[in-house]
Formats: sequence, structure tokens, C-alpha cells
Amino acid sequence: LLRNKQIIQNGVETLPDDRWHLYTRANNIAKNFPKVYVPMTSEDTYAAITFSPKHYCDNANVNYIELPTNDETNLYAISAIINSTVYSVLARSIANPQAEGYFKFNKQFLEPVPFPVQNFTNNAALKIQFAKAAKQIDELQKKFKSSSPNQKRAISELLSTQWDLLDELCYQFYALSDEE
Repeated sequence: LLRNKQIIQNGVETLPDDRWHLYTRANNIAKNFPKVYVPMTSEDTYAAITFSPKHYCDNANVNYIELPTNDETNLYAISAIINSTVYSVLARSIANPQAEGYFKFNKQFLEPVPFPVQNFTNNAALKIQFAKAAKQIDELQKKFKSSSPNQKRAISELLSTQWDLLDELCYQFYALSDEE
């Protein structure tokens, strides 16, 4: 780097002093806290959680959600809502359609998705139920991967029940009627 310092400084904007070799554009390297990841291009809305302090999101193909309180309950509850059928329908209705049934879930398409913030903030019991459902689904999916074919059938039924429960919680969260 030192041998090419002048070429680099002539060619791109650099930071002053001994930090001249670092990027000047905004990045998320310091955003290494627990968060919810949402892939930008997918067939549906998906959310995953990381608790690792080594993970940051500096890639245009993965969005992350920074919560005011990054506790386990909030992270699992948000991921559950994003993984629900209700949220998926709302998000896909405004997302940018791509080829082969894929959608772009960029920030500009996810931000306008209706989200009952007050209900999330004020309804601790519902939030706990979301987190519990998400953890149960996570555990069952892990078991499914390492199970025998017979076990997979049983776990598949349990997973289906948990996904239905998650959707029922979302109907409550969004205050949807049976007709809606």
C-alpha cells in the first residue's frame, strides 16, 4: 500500500493522516450487534437472526433491521412477523417483481409495508408469543434436517401447525377479521 499511496490518493478519496487507506464511503462495519437479516432478492419474505458480534451487513443484497432494543424476544418476534404469510402478502404487493417469481425486497419496498408499531411496542404478551413460535419453528427445522424419512413426516406436520399458529398471531397483530 505504501508503495502505491500516491496513486491511490490521486485516484480515490481517502481519509487523512494514517487512516488514508480506509474507505470514505459509509459502511456498516461498526453495526456488529444482534440483528434481523432480510435477503433482498427472494421468492418470499424471509428473516433470519444473528447474535454474532462478528456479523455486519455491508452488502446491497442483504438488508438488516436495527431495533431500538435488540433483545432476544424482539429479534425473534420481528423475524416471525416477516416470515408470516400476512407480511409476505403485504410486502410482495409492493415489491419489485423479478424473473422466475422472485421479488426485490429493497429498503424502499420494505419500509412502506404496514406494520402496527404501537401494537408491537405495547403488546408484550403477543410479542412473547411471536418469539416463542419463531423459536419453536427454528428448533423443528433444525430437527427436520437431521431426521429420518419417518421422523421428517411427523416433524413436517408439527412445522405446519407452528406456521399456522404464527399466521394466527399475525392476524391478531394486524387486527384482521376472519373475512380479511
